[in-house]
Amino acid sequence: LLEVPVRGWLAPRQAGGEVYALSVIQVGGPLLSPNPGERVTLTGKWDLRSGLVEASVSALDLSAWSSDRVPTAARELWERMRMRGLIERTELRAGAGQPLEVTLRVSDVSLRAPLLAGRPELTGGRMPLMERVSGVLRFVQAPEGSAAGSGLEANLSGALEDLQANVNVTIAGLTPDAPYVAEIRAPAFRREREPRLLWLVPDVVRSSLEEFGGPTALVDAQIRIERDTPTPERPSGVNISGSLRIAEGRVAYEDFPYPVLDLAGAVAFEGDAVTIRGLRGRGPSGASVLVEGSLNERSALEARVTLTNMPYDEHLRAAVEGSPASGVLDAIFSRGRLEQLRQLGVLRSKQTEDLAGPQPMDFDVGGAISKVEVRLERGGGLDDRISRTIELTLDRAGLLADAFAYPLNAERLKVRLERDEVTLSGERFTSLSGAEVGLSAVLRPAASEDG
Repeated sequence: LLEVPVRGWLAPRQAGGEVYALSVIQVGGPLLSPNPGERVTLTGKWDLRSGLVEASVSALDLSAWSSDRVPTAARELWERMRMRGLIERTELRAGAGQPLEVTLRVSDVSLRAPLLAGRPELTGGRMPLMERVSGVLRFVQAPEGSAAGSGLEANLSGALEDLQANVNVTIAGLTPDAPYVAEIRAPAFRREREPRLLWLVPDVVRSSLEEFGGPTALVDAQIRIERDTPTPERPSGVNISGSLRIAEGRVAYEDFPYPVLDLAGAVAFEGDAVTIRGLRGRGPSGASVLVEGSLNERSALEARVTLTNMPYDEHLRAAVEGSPASGVLDAIFSRGRLEQLRQLGVLRSKQTEDLAGPQPMDFDVGGAISKVEVRLERGGGLDDRISRTIELTLDRAGLLADAFAYPLNAERLKVRLERDEVTLSGERFTSLSGAEVGLSAVLRPAASEDG
């Protein structure tokens, strides 16, 4: 440890009292204060009845405190934390048969955050770096044979690797393998680049952020790391859980690239399991979007994207054309066939003025799509293929197929698009004369020339 020459005084706080005030000032030895020419002072009190001493030390320069000047029990942890900067105040509490407590109040220091386990991609074998740190660290060293435990509590705020974060850590011991709980909160950061802090969370969480939040999402991260005794189910003894709240997300899902804007909601995780908790957003023309689902580290996936109140505009048409069933809607809502029947005088546009004589019947193809549901499923294991199903619901629609030019009015029409086939169903189909027609159909897109 460090020997420093001092002088000071000890005096009772009250005449005949057993509580003494004490004051000590450094008079020589190495410079410990960060202020040139200033000596370190210690002030406090000593209770003769309990033997308890409580004192505070003025500002200290951490460069003067190498690990060999720290009590042996905390030496390895102190060395690994590598604190640099200024301790604004140090508070000491000690007494016969009682734990030694040392509380450090720091401002604008750098250190290795006392997260003793995480993901090696983040820091390799070291603890993660924090800079511009302010907060409190409280070391406790219990006397030998005491029921009270040694440990460290830290409440810190600063830049954790490359994000501003608040870090609260409780370590049940002063050794590198001690059990601990850490809670990290990083508010309001962007996803333009992947922050190193997210390397603490499971891979599947990062991939779900990319798929369900997009690169520009605003994210508020809360991460909890717990290390306990290793078990066969958890050999490392480490469990990572938390949530990522997303705002301002913007994505277009693979196989149905309809642009989704302003996604907001939460992605929660526990170990390798991820739950998508009701992400909500909107389409460019006002559609409502809801995303729900779950996935895990073994690649199992179940997700559902529901879009409602969608006009059949250029955005929806482009999304359908970019889906596995590209061209299907044009095939069943055939404008080419519609024009042929109009030219033959069988049909007319609903906007056509009435003329004298027999009139062709009003009819138009398509209709407003009231709901689109995209389901993503993957069983996990060696088969990593994703099964995607897209189901479109139209409350009322004019149906006129390329392959069968017979116009029908459909109610609650459902168009189910899968990778290899399209299924049509509905609650009611009627001809233009009003006759009810039974219809169910399965369409299989023609194979391309290259198979």
